[in-house]
Amino acid sequence: MSLQELHSNGKIHWPGDARIAVFLSFDFQGGEDVRPDKNGKMNHEEYTQAEYGPNTGIWRILRILASHAASPNAIPKP
Repeated sequence: MSLQELHSNGKIHWPGDARIAVFLSFDFQGGEDVRPDKNGKMNHEEYTQAEYGPNTGIWRILRILASHAASPNAIPKP
């Protein structure tokens, strides 16, 4: 079996003018890898930057998606 590239020269129409579903997957990592330095001091700036994604960023993205979803309950609130 060989790979083949397919290109569309126009608008794609789904049968019955159906809308497509979109699946989003987020791969993020929090501050679990942030460790104290050799003197035992924690870099709090690095830690808070690492924790932004799981504690704030992902919820902002989900709220934006919920505001555009067909159902307001499509995405749970934190």
